[in-house]
Amino acid sequence: MNLIAFQNAARTFYSVAQKGFWWWISELMTMVPERIRRAVTQPEITVFADISDQEIILTCVSAEIAQELGRLKTHSGPTAPDLAATSYLEAGASVIVRLAQKKVLRKKIELPIAIEPYLRQSLGLQLEYHIPMSADAVYFDARVMHRDVAAGKISVELVVVPKEVSDQAVAACQKLGWIVEAVSMLPEVGRENFAFDFLNADHNPGRIARIYKQNLLLGGMAIILLIGLVMVVDMRRQRELISMSEQVEEARVSAQNAQQIRDEIMALAHQHQLMMDKKRTSAILPVLTDLAVALPDTAWLTGVQWDRKSVLLTGLSVNASTLIDSIKGVKNIQNAHFPSAITKDGTENLEHFSISFQPAPK
Repeated sequence: MNLIAFQNAARTFYSVAQKGFWWWISELMTMVPERIRRAVTQPEITVFADISDQEIILTCVSAEIAQELGRLKTHSGPTAPDLAATSYLEAGASVIVRLAQKKVLRKKIELPIAIEPYLRQSLGLQLEYHIPMSADAVYFDARVMHRDVAAGKISVELVVVPKEVSDQAVAACQKLGWIVEAVSMLPEVGRENFAFDFLNADHNPGRIARIYKQNLLLGGMAIILLIGLVMVVDMRRQRELISMSEQVEEARVSAQNAQQIRDEIMALAHQHQLMMDKKRTSAILPVLTDLAVALPDTAWLTGVQWDRKSVLLTGLSVNASTLIDSIKGVKNIQNAHFPSAITKDGTENLEHFSISFQPAPK
């Protein structure tokens, strides 16, 4: 596969992978619980249950617009609502209970600014000092109204409700199948409303359920982000592989060009060597022809070796010692001698000889 075909295949893969990724996400979203999907796509809706001795008033607040859902009469106090009138809100719905102002005790106190991070714990330890009731018999909450950094003081509003009152209101809602997220109080007319909550998070089933839903939502989002991250990493790796493949292709082409140049150089060197050998061979051939004429018929050559500087003749002769004198008259020969001793051949009664000489330069 060449580089252009590889790039086209990579672009096709990216397009198919992108479409497959969004199809996968749409399929995964069907696995997310419907309530979580509604929490993501729909605006937040808060339902308040305002409880008094005679009735429960249901109010729905969405985008700061309040709408009364209905009123439920109670026969014998807030713990006995009219179960037949629960069609206003289905079982399992979450509500925030609001108590009447007359059921709540409010007090403003001043405290050192240093205890603000531990305000609830500090008030819990000295609660009986500020109210005429036992700390075990009430629920409380507080908010910081004003900070005087120069004086090192904070103004705190302490809000207290008897446990009996709060527990009766929570029991009434639970009897209707509702989940209580918080217990607060009705706002005063003409005053800013602050979100007090008399329930502790440790035993607030509504808050626990809400946190559970939020954790599910965050878990789903984390899974989607993880899948996206894996896709991004994979796409980045694919881009790196394409870049690396381009570099490898360039290196391969460069290596092929270098090998081609090397082969051409080797071919030229071989041709040059052949020409030089042919030139030297053509120079020694006339000398060998003259030697063949000068040697007597009683001498036979068995080998000729040429190392570009000297010629070595080997053979057999009846009288080898006379051969040097026979070839001294040959032109273009110099330094003729026996490089080794003459030896006898026991079977043919002949002598083995080796004669070395150098072609004379022209």
